[in-house]
Amino acid sequence: MNPALRGGLVVVIVAVTAVLVFRILFAGPDPKTGRCVDARSELVECGGAAAVFKLVREVDSADECPSDSRKTYQFRSSLFCGVALKGAPKPATEYVSCLLLAGATLADDGADLRFAASYAGGPGVARAGAVTVTGDGWRIFYVLSEGQLDPGVEAVVADPEKVAFAAYIDDASRRRAEVAAAARCVPGAPPT
Repeated sequence: MNPALRGGLVVVIVAVTAVLVFRILFAGPDPKTGRCVDARSELVECGGAAAVFKLVREVDSADECPSDSRKTYQFRSSLFCGVALKGAPKPATEYVSCLLLAGATLADDGADLRFAASYAGGPGVARAGAVTVTGDGWRIFYVLSEGQLDPGVEAVVADPEKVAFAAYIDDASRRRAEVAAAARCVPGAPPT
């Protein structure tokens, strides 16, 4: 064999070996896997008080998560299967009936909440597994399932079935008594 060809072959073999060794030693699972995130989607230590979700495995879709959990978390540009470490407390059983008796209307689908589609405010006020969102002339009330992380106002407005229960009062300036009665349904809720 030609010495120049043999030398070139040796260089290629050494380069391929170096790449393989580097990948074996330094590649591995996503460094975020096994870590936890807080309510602001920042990486935190899992034992800390701020941790709300443990990132178990990066996936392309929720269908890839184990069927017994199906809990997913959008972290930055990736989707993870995982475990909710903290979520809503068990909602008071009387909350739903209290809201309906106060005059709130049950939200069956996103069409019922379309008046809030352009809402650009912050998150709702959460108390005891119930969230109250105050918009311009309306209120939305929703109840989280026990242990559920709040999917956010925009997700609930698009699909109220993402939570255990969603109701609303529109034209709140005209329906002040109903708004006040609904606000009293959640102990410790701020006045509206």
